[in-house]
Amino acid sequence: MSVVVLDGLGDHTASSFELTLTKSATRTPISGLGERAYYEVSDGNHGIIRILTNKAIVMLEARGGRKEGLQDALVNAAKKVLSRM
Repeated sequence: MSVVVLDGLGDHTASSFELTLTKSATRTPISGLGERAYYEVSDGNHGIIRILTNKAIVMLEARGGRKEGLQDALVNAAKKVLSRM
């Protein structure tokens, strides 16, 4: 699993968040994480959550393992990351 936090973007945070979204990906909105959050899965076992907060963009990505439970695992990890910001 990898975690990337992009901060210090100021007024450009929201527009930069839009640039991180893959145009062809199928996204599932996730409530309760930041201002906006999306889950994407590809190749069956490659998942990523992209989160927009009021001051940063947070991305969590996991590869390998099983598809079952991947979204829940990433959401739980995202909650831990956000609680430390």
